[in-house]
Amino acid sequence: MVALTIRDKTGKVLLQEADLYKDNDIYHKDSINYLRCAVSTGSPMQWEELYDVTVIFWDKFGTGKIENRVTIKCIDIP
Repeated sequence: MVALTIRDKTGKVLLQEADLYKDNDIYHKDSINYLRCAVSTGSPMQWEELYDVTVIFWDKFGTGKIENRVTIKCIDIP
């Protein structure tokens, strides 16, 4: 369903989850409008640093797969 990896700029893996929805992985096609992955983080991530994030959504019962790779900047949200 959803895999998540966060790496620092040296390539060190800070967070890796192979299947975020492993215990809740069956959804009816009419109940899903969009896919989203939101992560609240802390240490060892540092303010104003850049991190590479990979999120993969896949269909466990078919062949569909969406892979997103983005670079994020860690900021403080007041």
